[in-house]
Amino acid sequence: MKKNFLLSLLAMLLPISVLADVWQDPATKVNYEYTVGGSTAKVMAGATTTAGSPDATGSIDILSKITVDGHEYAVTNIASYAFYGNEAITSVSVPRGITYIGQSAFRKCKNLVQATLSASVDSIDMSAFSNCESLSSVVFPQKMSFIGSWAFYGCSSLNNVTLPSTLEYISSDAFGNTPWYDTRYAAAADGLFYIDNILFGVKGQYPTGTVTIKEGTKVIASASLRQCVDITAVNFPSSLKSIGGSAFGYCNITSIEIPASVTYIGNSAFNSTVTSVHIKDITAWCGIRFAYSNYVKDAKFYLNGKEITDLVIPDGVSAIGNYTFAGWKGLKSVKIPASVRSIGNYAFSSTNLTNVTCAADLG
Repeated sequence: MKKNFLLSLLAMLLPISVLADVWQDPATKVNYEYTVGGSTAKVMAGATTTAGSPDATGSIDILSKITVDGHEYAVTNIASYAFYGNEAITSVSVPRGITYIGQSAFRKCKNLVQATLSASVDSIDMSAFSNCESLSSVVFPQKMSFIGSWAFYGCSSLNNVTLPSTLEYISSDAFGNTPWYDTRYAAAADGLFYIDNILFGVKGQYPTGTVTIKEGTKVIASASLRQCVDITAVNFPSSLKSIGGSAFGYCNITSIEIPASVTYIGNSAFNSTVTSVHIKDITAWCGIRFAYSNYVKDAKFYLNGKEITDLVIPDGVSAIGNYTFAGWKGLKSVKIPASVRSIGNYAFSSTNLTNVTCAADLG
């Protein structure tokens, strides 16, 4: 009995490793990873020096599903380094059902000319298509939220880009060293540099003092104003949806007012010099998705000019997300209405809460 108990305990404590199987599409030589008995598959991952599908060639149509031994698996993503350095691929079509293209998935595919992405693709990770020297055209879905650092950096033939209106996050260097970006940068006047409704950075001398982001701007790209150490204040427009990671990383801003329109704030968006954060709508604040808790550090939070110490979540709020109130040092009590059905990870971490009242059993 004691032996069986110890074996059971070890089974719970030790990590369980599930090895994936590999199936190759005979038509394209693309490798897919799947787990027997599972329901999903992905285009096989590679490593920093080896592609997951080194033998793939020509025009590639990624499959939306594979069938192995009579069992069907839905293909949901293209893993990191899947085609890294494969110079035999000339075009790729990503089907509906795939939501994610991994880090360096097509990096250094020097003869890749065209990439067509289906409407389901939501995220393109770091360096996914960087240094694809022949890539001249990318068809983006109109409902995509994330384009990571260096995603298309160094694509020296990329002239035509239409960014999705739904972008929530884009890195300021995502299209660096491409004709599409460089010609727009060259034509811009000195000052804050925008493409469409996205603030990408600065042209010319770094701004000082108070900076006003122009009305109509929806996204502030990550690291866009990171090096502007002489910025001391910023005015955000009512149109703003997203503030990228490290966007104001080394700025010396002490106070910020977040518009109710904002739905995303990235990791380390502001420097530790920020000591006060002003908001006008708690319901809107609960709707923001935070990448991490350290968008500000040790700041006081104010609602319509009054410091928030005793927080009442408005009725009608259904969820409190990850990190929503993390770091609110002045917070001492909170009342949560019955409408709230879920509370995210670290939602109230690093606060001074002593009293929490919940109107519903959150289980």
